[in-house]
Amino acid sequence: MILVVWASVAITVAAVLGLSYLLQVSAGSAQRAAAAGREQTQRAFELLDLSVRVQGATQKLVQETDPDVMESLIKQNQSLAKEAQAKVEQLDAGGDGVRDGLAALAKANDQVTNLVLQARNAESHQAIIEKSNPAFEALLKSINRYQDQAAKKLADEATTVRASCLCGASPRA
Repeated sequence: MILVVWASVAITVAAVLGLSYLLQVSAGSAQRAAAAGREQTQRAFELLDLSVRVQGATQKLVQETDPDVMESLIKQNQSLAKEAQAKVEQLDAGGDGVRDGLAALAKANDQVTNLVLQARNAESHQAIIEKSNPAFEALLKSINRYQDQAAKKLADEATTVRASCLCGASPRA
């Protein structure tokens, strides 16, 4: 009878230790996946913020009449465009159309800037409406696709981690 009790206690302790280990492995994997998701989301929002600031500076440029302010906006726009390009490289989001979308926006905004510098105001307003705004919308859509693909990748990784934890393997995600 004592042997049965001791065997029962030993089995219970082994089961608790095994489940504790699996819980710890699973929690660690979940934390790594959550951290990767947060980092990717943060970078995407930074790119989104830069894109909005680039477009905003271009739109302000078209409205501005003071040459000093115009010069400042052009320099600001160039700096923001370089920052956005660096962020795209950091994200490695070229395959989602983000790189192409940003290049199209930069090209459209350069056309607007050139028209403003030539004092062709009506044409610069038309270029904002017909070229720059559609390029900006396309960039936003490509950033959204990038975020969707990143979320899908994280979900797939979470499924893999979950499956490997259920099988008792030690996941290294």
